[in-house]
Amino acid sequence: MRQVFPGGNSMGQSKLRLLVILLGALIVLGNISSGCSKKNPEHQKNDRLLIALSACDKNNARSIALISSVLEEAEKNNMSIEWRYAGGSFTKQKEDIKKLLELMPQYLIIVPARSLGLGEAIKEANQQGTKVILLDGQVNDVTENEYLCRISTDPEWEGIASARIIGEFFNGKKAKVLEIQGKKGTSVSKERSSGFRKELCNYPNLEIAGVVYGDFDRTVTQQNIRKFIEAGKEFDAIFAHSDEEGLGALEVLRKLWDDEIRIPIVSVNGQQDVKKALIANKYYACVESTPYLGNHVIHVIQNDMCGARISREIIVEGKVVTRDNVSELMGY
Repeated sequence: MRQVFPGGNSMGQSKLRLLVILLGALIVLGNISSGCSKKNPEHQKNDRLLIALSACDKNNARSIALISSVLEEAEKNNMSIEWRYAGGSFTKQKEDIKKLLELMPQYLIIVPARSLGLGEAIKEANQQGTKVILLDGQVNDVTENEYLCRISTDPEWEGIASARIIGEFFNGKKAKVLEIQGKKGTSVSKERSSGFRKELCNYPNLEIAGVVYGDFDRTVTQQNIRKFIEAGKEFDAIFAHSDEEGLGALEVLRKLWDDEIRIPIVSVNGQQDVKKALIANKYYACVESTPYLGNHVIHVIQNDMCGARISREIIVEGKVVTRDNVSELMGY
């Protein structure tokens, strides 16, 4: 069973911003483990750790906001939680999961770095009675019966929406679109690309100018965009799989064209820097992909502990943001 929810944030904006800043400082300092000292007897069984969280994504605004939302909701509900951050290393994420499982948590939340390679770890969790929740990504080497729930935004729709935005911008005029893809091997990047390319088939005037890998990183994107341009290749629009990549491309083009942006840039996420660029008329559009999924995670755990039926998949929808409705974008 699949449930779809509108996007949104359950936390106060100022409180979340403070939590994001504090969490970012912890990651920078290398403090990769956090626990909640408050334990509610109704949530704990024989003082067993309730929740373990494994995150792997790089230190960027969205990944920090995602982790923060889970920690915030767990704390609000007096749920003990132990978490690990793998610093972008898939190998370390597998090691982190192994160590977390030694704590015998009742629930293991995984923010997967790749769509393949975590099947064995998830099977091990099942064997010891730990229920797995996949957050903000898919794992393709397990069956649906091997995880309790998958909670995510809709990457394929985000790609589809991005293609429609660019298609409507050119309105039948021929154009070449440069696609900046995210981290190789991630389900998010695969689905955004798939949705974008499928929808682009409905616009015969548009073609793919090429692919640049941005790795969900501003600096990597800048380096690869420069190489693409130096090779003499041309493009009339940019679709970036994430705001980090879109902002990286924006910086290169601003320097190339003396701060004048001549082509539409469309990216996915909803960061504060993109909001500022939209207001300044330096960015064309953003497809929101909310990181505030913590409330859905905690609701799933609470409902499961009560014996309620759990939807196998929970999808939190985003929205298209342009300069016209930029006030609707909270930013993070």
